[in-house]
Amino acid sequence: MPRGDGTGPFGQGPGAGKGRGGCFERGMGRNMGSGMGIGRSVQSSKVSRKSIPKNFPQPPKAFVDETKCTACGVCVDVCNQSAIIVDKVAEINVEKCTGCGACVEICPNKSISLK
Repeated sequence: MPRGDGTGPFGQGPGAGKGRGGCFERGMGRNMGSGMGIGRSVQSSKVSRKSIPKNFPQPPKAFVDETKCTACGVCVDVCNQSAIIVDKVAEINVEKCTGCGACVEICPNKSISLK
């Protein structure tokens, strides 16, 4: 089992041995030069919306053309974020929408687009 401290069957790696994840998947205990290493224990960090500059391009969001929508509900089933509800037409909560495009691809009437 990898220990993540840069040691292993080949001794101390070229890094400081204090990297996060510092071992390869099969315990080849070499820590890469920067101390980051390659391993499963490296954690990704989430970026808060507050830290994104206002002039930074925003990801696309799904929008419904109400003249084409027949409220079939297929888009509701495919949305992983539960961002779509159907009443008389599909309505998308843009706060929840990640812009993945799954609803765009599945819509039989092509009434959903990313903008």
